[in-house]
Formats: sequence, C-alpha cells, structure tokens
Amino acid sequence: MDRFVGIPVLPLDNWIQQFVDGFVASYRPFFQLLRLPIEYLLQSVAEGLISLPPVVVIVVLAALAAWRVGLRFGAFVALATFTMGWLGLWNESMTSISVGCDALKAVLSASSSSVTCSTRSARQRA
Repeated sequence: MDRFVGIPVLPLDNWIQQFVDGFVASYRPFFQLLRLPIEYLLQSVAEGLISLPPVVVIVVLAALAAWRVGLRFGAFVALATFTMGWLGLWNESMTSISVGCDALKAVLSASSSSVTCSTRSARQRA
C-alpha cells in the first residue's frame, strides 16, 4: 500500500471505480433504454444539418447569432462556421452543433415542465 507522510493513502480511485462498475452493471438495461431515443435524436439532427447546403447553415446560424447577441457576433459565427468547412471539419462540426442543440432542447423542455408544475402547485395552494 502506498504511503503519504507515513500514513496509508486512501484507495479512493479504486472505491469509485468499483462503485461505478457495480452501478453500471446493475442498471445497464435502463441506460440502454435511455440511449436509444437520445441516439436517434442526435443522429437525426446531425444528418439534417449535414444534408443542408453549407451556405444555408452558415447564414441561418449567423442570423440567429446576430439576432440574439449582435451583428459582430453574427459575423464571427459566419466566419467561424465557414472556417470549419474550409478546414474540412464540416461534418464533425455539424455533429457537435447537433449535440449542443439537443442539450438546449432538453434544458428548455425540462425548465418549461418545471414552470408548468410550479404554476399548477401555486394554483392549488390558492
């Protein structure tokens, strides 16, 4: 056993690894069930972005950025997405953007459902 200043080192990394291995082994069917719809959503959004002409994606992303943040940021987004394609990273970039879009959808849907639940509970208290 390793020692630090004469004291045995806690094998925390081993404990955590054993816990994670046991947890995953116990709940594997549940995680597989969750994986299917998420994987379908990610693939469909990524394929949709990849199938569009790059100019359309660049213009739409730049317009969204300009609308939400400002013209300078919109120009930056246009330049950045053009550069991604120019460097040959278009498909990988669209996959990454689809992950971000799906995460945003999940957060927005979770927050809207929590707002709905809190609104209902406030009505019930009144």
